[in-house]
Amino acid sequence: MRTVAEVFQQDAELMHDTMAETLAKAMLTYEFIAINSLLRPKFQEFLANIAENNGETYFKGEKINATRAMRQAVDGVRQRFLDTLIQNIEDRFPDIGLFSAFRIFDPRCLPRDNTERARFGRNELRTILDHLCPAGREPNVDTDTCSTEWPPFKELLHANYSKNSFQELEKIMAKHGTTCWLPT
Repeated sequence: MRTVAEVFQQDAELMHDTMAETLAKAMLTYEFIAINSLLRPKFQEFLANIAENNGETYFKGEKINATRAMRQAVDGVRQRFLDTLIQNIEDRFPDIGLFSAFRIFDPRCLPRDNTERARFGRNELRTILDHLCPAGREPNVDTDTCSTEWPPFKELLHANYSKNSFQELEKIMAKHGTTCWLPT
């Protein structure tokens, strides 16, 4: 980011380009970096890389401009983003039973006891499949295959990922793909 800002600054000086100068300054602000991080799944990383020292703000060691107004603007954007996300989830899954049924995909929820684990998630899976495949409509997934694959999938999660959160499991799936070990 520093390099791009320096290129804009050089353009501003060599060509007397006020737009380039404005961009160079804007790129090194809390607001610019935070909002660009917010729009990607990197906001926590952004926050972890912010440091304060003697009233100055640094991002990954680079001094940036960070005013109270910028922080408030980012907080406002973040809150509106989260509110919209929550509203979209509630609109998509208006039934709390459906929403809570997705807990079966969190490996930490799996019972340790074999008998309990064998029963675990049957009703929740049925709730999810009923939502995805309503009666009288073309099904979105093969419910028989999902039901058949659910028991070995639970065992795979228990054996290999029981200490992982769903978010961690999601990262593993993104990195290694899902077709070889996840249900349909």
